[in-house]
Amino acid sequence: MSDKTTWAVLGDGVFIRIMVNSGQGNRLVPLRANDFEHTSKLTYQMITDKPRKEGTGEWDYYQLLSGFLAGQHEEQAFDRLVLVAPEAVLKSMREALPKEVSGVVTGELGEDLLAKSVDVIEKKLEDLITR
Repeated sequence: MSDKTTWAVLGDGVFIRIMVNSGQGNRLVPLRANDFEHTSKLTYQMITDKPRKEGTGEWDYYQLLSGFLAGQHEEQAFDRLVLVAPEAVLKSMREALPKEVSGVVTGELGEDLLAKSVDVIEKKLEDLITR
């Protein structure tokens, strides 16, 4: 495994799950809102201050995700990203990312792994994380 910090961003268009690999010999660990100050901001936004899609009452999942990832990229919270989502969601995630964040995407998987166990996610992403 790489010595770089890799975030695997799993999504389905409604929910977000971030798994972290912090280098050689480390497993994927779920990023929890209460573990790190910067993730509690995302949780707060998702619950109370969701960006709204213009003309609808729906919150803009992609705007919220891309804004969060851009902020964390600026804070150097990760070196690389792997995006994991069903194909249509994956495409929209990719399109929403700012250029500087798109540049650190090192892999993608068009599959819904959001509700899978850590062991299943690790097995599916092993090749993408170890690149």
